[in-house]
Amino acid sequence: DGEASGALMSTYFRDPVIVAGVVRNVVGKNADYNGAAWNAIQNAIRATDMPVGIKNNILGEYWEQVNLQMFRNGARPDLEDVVPQMKVAISGQVKTARLDAGLIHRIDPINNRVEISFEEYKVGQQEDRALLRHAQREVYDRIMNGRLDELHVVLPDHILRRLTGPGPIQIVIRPGQQGIRVVKPAPVPASDEPNTP
Repeated sequence: DGEASGALMSTYFRDPVIVAGVVRNVVGKNADYNGAAWNAIQNAIRATDMPVGIKNNILGEYWEQVNLQMFRNGARPDLEDVVPQMKVAISGQVKTARLDAGLIHRIDPINNRVEISFEEYKVGQQEDRALLRHAQREVYDRIMNGRLDELHVVLPDHILRRLTGPGPIQIVIRPGQQGIRVVKPAPVPASDEPNTP
């Protein structure tokens, strides 16, 4: 039946070998982005009979991996590190937000200071805030409104090991639009837009 077929396709498209192949086709060795290859992949996924939500989730996962690979290939030499799936706790809330990437702009090991911003990778074309899940939206709102003291970034061990100073750890989140960015692929040209249910 259609539901079983959709589940099978979803498993296929999420296979790590398939994901790696998609990323290789879209990202060149020098972090070059191949928009035509990305559009072909979008068209192939959107042409399947999987439910629209699953199609969007798969494309979102691909888009996240494409962007992370561009970082690995040197797209942003100004960054000291990029942490995938960065966790951010919010004061007074139990749930922790996961953001697709924590961009480490600067690490000052003597003063135990880390300067950071975040990126979310979304394939929808709605306005940025509408594309975020609830906990991500809470983080987004606090960064945009300057309520940075309500956010608590969970630094991974490999970053913590670099902070060797005697004082407390200081995590500085960049404010406003410098602090969080929703990165979307360019829309497929209208003439090539596949019919979606």
